[in-house]
Amino acid sequence: MWHFMPELTDNNALTPAAAALWQQIPAWAQAKLLANVWCSHCGRVTAITDFSGEVVSGDLVLTGACPVCGATVKRLIESEPVRRSHEI
Repeated sequence: MWHFMPELTDNNALTPAAAALWQQIPAWAQAKLLANVWCSHCGRVTAITDFSGEVVSGDLVLTGACPVCGATVKRLIESEPVRRSHEI
């Protein structure tokens, strides 16, 4: 089984707003988010490498590459928990 644990490095470009949101996420959760990204080209879950990040509509969006095939992959990280239907 293939395992790859990407990490945030100086090569990753996050906007200041994206960096602020990313820093609020615990390290263990960051690792899980980076290691669980869907690649539509490979048709499976993979990791994200060489990623950048920006805030779109209040949510953090990471855009990078699949380490297997090189296709562009994205990871959406919602900034607020999704409201449960009984709370609406």
